[in-house]
Amino acid sequence: MPLSSGHYCPVRLIRAVSTALLLALLLVLHPAHGLAKNRTNLLTAHSAFIFNFLLFTEWPPSTFSNSKQPLQICIIGNQPLTRKFQKLIKKRPNFAHPLQIISLPASADSAEIQSCHLIYIDHSQQHAIADILSKTSGHAILTVSNITSFCQRGGMIHLIRRGNKFIFNINRQTGKENGLKFRSQLLRYTQPIPP
Repeated sequence: MPLSSGHYCPVRLIRAVSTALLLALLLVLHPAHGLAKNRTNLLTAHSAFIFNFLLFTEWPPSTFSNSKQPLQICIIGNQPLTRKFQKLIKKRPNFAHPLQIISLPASADSAEIQSCHLIYIDHSQQHAIADILSKTSGHAILTVSNITSFCQRGGMIHLIRRGNKFIFNINRQTGKENGLKFRSQLLRYTQPIPP
């Protein structure tokens, strides 16, 4: 699914956006920038990573019925992150689909969960992780979390804080089983999933 559109050539725009966001991702990863010093910076870092995960993931063509259907980003268990991400996307280029940010409770039913294209599950909701992931199984939903051993538990991307920097694991097999493809620009930065 092409994620960029507008008055410029889509391919050139995608490349320009990709280069800029990869640079931003490298800055987030670099410990010298101290992004983990306070809560605001943590939220900024989380938002930046989620946006990059969104940009460098491909959904099946059948996911969207038309160009006006929103790409729905659901956040479970972190209201401040929801607000931060809403501010972030206002500064980013237009996507082929409008972005919609939704805050969901951990008790959301299957229909609510399956209406999402990306779900971020906060570590405070780890008691509900099995239930949430069971509702995403078999659906093209990118799952992201900072919950320990998230990939080993069936999630797709585990965002990990280590001191003043972040790393991430990607469960490519789970993504493939659910119809998602991760672009090489993202995969080059992933860390091996611990046994």
